[in-house]
Amino acid sequence: RILQEGGVIEECLGMGRVRISLGLRAKAREGQRFAVWEPDAEGRRRLRGEVVLLLVREQDAVAETLQLSDPARPLAVGQRLALLDDTAELGSVRRKGIISCWPCCAWS
Repeated sequence: RILQEGGVIEECLGMGRVRISLGLRAKAREGQRFAVWEPDAEGRRRLRGEVVLLLVREQDAVAETLQLSDPARPLAVGQRLALLDDTAELGSVRRKGIISCWPCCAWS
């Protein structure tokens, strides 16, 4: 459960990379993809982008941004992570509980 919904962005490293709070202890592994979200004013999950894990350490990991819902709003410290399965494509898949900012993707 921690791996699926317990991660957060802890630091923005520049060049589209972030440090996240999930590591080997949470069973994170290189190549895993996560939707990045934050709550909106009504408490719903608002999609902000997608990251992939590049380097996983004991307590944390470094991830690279694959997509942003709004290129003018980079990912930020405190935004939450939701594990995507191996076949999910952010622009075409529906995920329970996350609302998309993209017109091409209506997650609900």
